[in-house]
Amino acid sequence: MKTLKLFGCENELPFDASTHLVWSIENKAFRYRVLRKFINDDIGDLISIFDDNDEVPLDKNVHFIPNLFDLNLNSRQNANALLKILRKAYSIEMSDNVENLKKLMEEAMEKIALDFDLELEYQIDLTLDDLFKIGNIRLKENDEGFSGAFLGYVSAIQELRGISVFVFFGLHELLGETEMQDLLHSLDYKRISTIDIENCVPDVLAKSENVVVLDKDMCSL
Repeated sequence: MKTLKLFGCENELPFDASTHLVWSIENKAFRYRVLRKFINDDIGDLISIFDDNDEVPLDKNVHFIPNLFDLNLNSRQNANALLKILRKAYSIEMSDNVENLKKLMEEAMEKIALDFDLELEYQIDLTLDDLFKIGNIRLKENDEGFSGAFLGYVSAIQELRGISVFVFFGLHELLGETEMQDLLHSLDYKRISTIDIENCVPDVLAKSENVVVLDKDMCSL
């Protein structure tokens, strides 16, 4: 069983797959500190996750989304993870394609070298990675509104990097009750857990959301 320990909260909280936590931080100075720490990947003193009492490494299990308006599917981390998966999956299967393309390029370079008045030399060292780059292979962005973009973004990170816990700020400011319910239902299906940091307790909460309040006096409620 997984549990979560939050700064200022005495008790560990159940945190199995598909847990959706709203962390309401009313103290503005501390909320700023929390967000800065997440941005700087320095959250060891803010949260801890345990799996059957064994502490889980946060860098491999938690992803912070600093800006919900900038859900870049093709970030460097995602692009590198995608390339690694493709390389492993197609290194043998695509070897003939790479060789055929290499021969075509050599023929083209040879023709240019023969036609040009000055003496030319060339060297073609084509790899599978080059083939992916030539094809500009990348993740397709979702343009079906915020909920679709958010779901596609976290699903891609889960698939590519094995991360299933996402932390962000102010999701309730962007979604109404029905949209929130539908989004969390989709996240439940994918066994994705979330921590939504808010200024205060939202007026309306989804049924699957749990709330932890850290008030202005830094007391956990």
